[in-house]
Amino acid sequence: MLLFISLAGILAALILAVYGIKYFKGNIYLALFFLFNSIYSLTSYGVYFSPGYTLGALLNSHLMPVLYLPGPFLYLYIRSVFSNNYRLKVIDSAHLLPFVILFIGIVPYLFVDFDVKINLIKYIREDISYMLTQTNSIIPQRVNLLSRPVLIMAYLIAALNIVLKNNSQKKRDLSNSVLNSSKIFQWISLLLYTSLVLFFFLALFSILALFSDNPNRVIEQSSWMIGVVIFCYFIMNISIFFIPDLLYGMSNLFPKANRNPLSATNQANDDVFQASLESKLNLFTEEYLSSLDGKIEICIKDKLFLNPDFDMDFLSNYTKIPVHHISYYFNHVINIKFVDWRNNFRIIEATNLMNAGAAASYTLDAIGRTCGFTNKGTFISSFKKYTGKTPGEFFKTLELNPCIEK
Repeated sequence: MLLFISLAGILAALILAVYGIKYFKGNIYLALFFLFNSIYSLTSYGVYFSPGYTLGALLNSHLMPVLYLPGPFLYLYIRSVFSNNYRLKVIDSAHLLPFVILFIGIVPYLFVDFDVKINLIKYIREDISYMLTQTNSIIPQRVNLLSRPVLIMAYLIAALNIVLKNNSQKKRDLSNSVLNSSKIFQWISLLLYTSLVLFFFLALFSILALFSDNPNRVIEQSSWMIGVVIFCYFIMNISIFFIPDLLYGMSNLFPKANRNPLSATNQANDDVFQASLESKLNLFTEEYLSSLDGKIEICIKDKLFLNPDFDMDFLSNYTKIPVHHISYYFNHVINIKFVDWRNNFRIIEATNLMNAGAAASYTLDAIGRTCGFTNKGTFISSFKKYTGKTPGEFFKTLELNPCIEK
C-alpha cells in the first residue's frame, strides 16, 4: 500500500514537471514537493516494509538530506500561487540550509561498504533503537529524526497562514486570483491540513519512540498512528489526480475572458484586460486558446454535432485534443457545459430545417434524429430550453406566418 502511494506521488510529480510548468512555472515547486514527500514515504517503506533489505539500504541515510525539502517547496508553491509570482528571492536560499548541512554530514557514509548498510536495515527491523545509529558526521541522529517533521510542520503553518490571510479578505479581486476557484482553493486547504496531520503524527511518533526506554513496545502500541500517516499519504498523493486543472498545468485560478461564441454580451474590455493578465501569469496561453478555438470552429463548420455519437471523446479523436483539455476549455474558457453547447447547435439546425419546410415533409421526431438527438424527450426538452417553445408549438408559428419559406 505504502509503495503504491509513494509511486503515485512520484508519478504526479513527473506529470506536473512535464505539463504544469508550461503554464505556470510555480508548479515546479508543487512537483518537487510531491517528489520529495514521496521519497520520504518510500524511504519508510524501504526501511520497514520492503520484502528485502536492498531498497532500505539504498534509501536510508543516503537520501536523508532531501527529506528536509517537502516543507520549503510546498511553502514556495503556496506563496507563488497567492502572489502570482514564482520567482525566488535571495533570502530563499536559506530554505536549503538544512539540506546542505545534512548533505555535507552524510558524505562519509556514502563510502561505507554496502554490506554494512544492509546489516543496519536488518538490525533496525529487529530493534527500532538501531535507527539511532549515527550515519551523519554533523547532526546527531536523534536530532535529525525529530527535527525533520517538526521543521516541515513549521513550513506548513507558514503556508497555511498565507492561505488564511487571503481567505479572510472580503474583496476577492484578480490580484488574489486563486480565490476565484473554490475547487482548487479547497484542494490546497485539504493538502495543507492533511500534511499538518501527517507530520504531526510523525513528530509525535518520533518523540515517543526516540525518548522511550522500550521503543519497540511504543511501535506496537502506536500502530494506529502509522495507519493515520499512511492514510494521509494516500489522500495527498491520490487527490491531485482528481484535479486535472492542476495536474496538467491548466490553472483556473483566475476567471477566463468570455470566449463563448453563443454569448451576445460584449466583453471587449474584459477580453483586453484578461489577455493582459493571462500573458502576465503565463498560465493558459492565448496561442493555445486560439488553436483550440480554430479546431472547435472547424467542427462547427463541418456540423459534427449532428452525429448522434458526438461527445467529448468523439471530439478528442477528431481534433487530437486531449479530453481533459476539452473539458477545461468548455467549463472554464467558454463557460458552458459541453452538452449544452452541442444541443444548442443541434437546435439551431433543427429550427433551420423547419424554417426551410422540412416539417412539412418529415415528422418532428425524424427532424430530431436528423439533428443528432436519439431520444425524442431530450429533443423536445432541449428545443424548449433554447427556443421557449416545443417543436410542435414552433411549427405552428411557422404555419401562421406566410412569410416563412417552406
